[in-house]
Amino acid sequence: MTSPASPGRPDGPGGSPVAARDRVHEQVRTLAAGGAAEIDALDGPVRVVSLLARPELPQGGEGAVLLLRDPAEFLDYFPRLSAAAARTTARWWPGAVTVEVDGRAEGLAAALPGAAASLRDAGARTRARCPNDPAVAAVLELSPTPLVQVGGESTETLVRLDEDGRWEVLVEGAVTHRDLAARQGETIVFVCTGNTCRSPLAEALLRFRLKEAVGPEVRVVSAGLSAAYGAAASPESVDLARQAGADLSAHRSQPLTEELLDAADRVLCMTAGHRAAILRHRPDARNRVTLLDPAGGDIPDPIGGEMADYEACRNAIDRGLDLLMAELGLVPPPGESPGEPPADRA
Repeated sequence: MTSPASPGRPDGPGGSPVAARDRVHEQVRTLAAGGAAEIDALDGPVRVVSLLARPELPQGGEGAVLLLRDPAEFLDYFPRLSAAAARTTARWWPGAVTVEVDGRAEGLAAALPGAAASLRDAGARTRARCPNDPAVAAVLELSPTPLVQVGGESTETLVRLDEDGRWEVLVEGAVTHRDLAARQGETIVFVCTGNTCRSPLAEALLRFRLKEAVGPEVRVVSAGLSAAYGAAASPESVDLARQAGADLSAHRSQPLTEELLDAADRVLCMTAGHRAAILRHRPDARNRVTLLDPAGGDIPDPIGGEMADYEACRNAIDRGLDLLMAELGLVPPPGESPGEPPADRA
C-alpha cells in the first residue's frame, strides 16, 4: 500500500512558493484519480478524499466531514436550512468549527453519487465545515470535485445545528461555546426613505445604548429605499443625536441593497409603506422586516419641519428602541419586571 501524498503547507517550511504550488497541484491530481491525500495542516495532518472519485468512503463514512470552499456553499448542500441557520454558520466560518446537520435534506448532499451515499451516518446526519487552514484551503480551492475529510487529529469544535438555526455544542474544541455565542450578535438595519433623518438617528441612538449593554455584539446600520450614497445626516438629526450623547457627524447615506438585506437579522422600517415596498420585492424576508414602532404605527418624516417635529420623531424612535433592547435581552421589557416575557412587536 502506498502512503498518500502530502503537499505541505503552501506558505510554510519545506520549499519555495513554486514548489509548494506544485505539491498542491499534485495533491489535486491524486484526489481526482480517486486517491487519498494527507495535507500538512497547521494543527496536524488531515486526510481527505474526493466525494465523487470514489465508490465509498473509508470506514463507511463514520466521522467524515464535508469540506466547503465558502460558507455560501452550505445551502447548496442543505437547502432546507433556514436563512437564520446560514447566517449562523457564516459567522463561524471559515474557522475551526464543524457543524452537524440533518443529512436528509435535498440538494447536493442527497443528489451526489458514489461516496456521497456513505457520508451520512446511521442517524442520517452530515457534518460540514469551511476550513481556514491555508494548506487545506489551497487544495480545496483547486479541486474540481467536493472533498471530504476522513481522518486526522482534530481540535475542531463540533456543533449540532437544526433547520431554524438553533444550535448546541457537542464537543468543545479550540473554539469555545462562549466564542460561538459572542459571534452570534444580530445585524439590525433601520430603514427610511433617504437615510438622512429617521433611520440614521435610530442607528445612532441604538449604538449609544449598546455601549453600556452587556451581551452579544450587535451590528447596527441604516439605509434608505430612495437614498443616494454619501449624503450627510440632517443638521437637526445630528443635533438631537448629540443631545442624547450620540454622534452622527460621520454618517453618510446608503441605499438598502440586496446584500444588506440578506445580512440583516432584523430590518426595522419607519413606516408601513417602507415595509410593503421591501416585501413586494422580497416576500421571503417577511419574518425579518417589521416596523420600529411597537404599536405598529408610522414614524413620520420630519424633513422640512420645525425642531418640534424632529423631537417628536426622536421620541417615537426611543419608544421603539425601548422594546428592541428588551427583545435583544439587554434590558427588561418596558413596564415589566425582570423575568417576564417581552411583549410582541406589532
